Amino acid sequence: DITSQVEQATHFDVNHDGIIGGHRPPPGGGLIGHIEQATHFDINGDGRIGGGAGYHPPRH
Repeated sequence: DITSQVEQATHFDVNHDGIIGGHRPPPGGGLIGHIEQATHFDINGDGRIGGGAGYHPPRH
């Protein structure tokens, strides 16, 4: 679907389901995880810096 395509292109979890592009990121969080580790900033708002074990963030 379009959301998965956008997520794959941007490496960003658009719909906040904890999955980018319809699949779980590799250990360490993939590209976003590496950027988070380098900047020490939680870019995707999942409460973790640099990835780790995947989980679904709480819905608000």
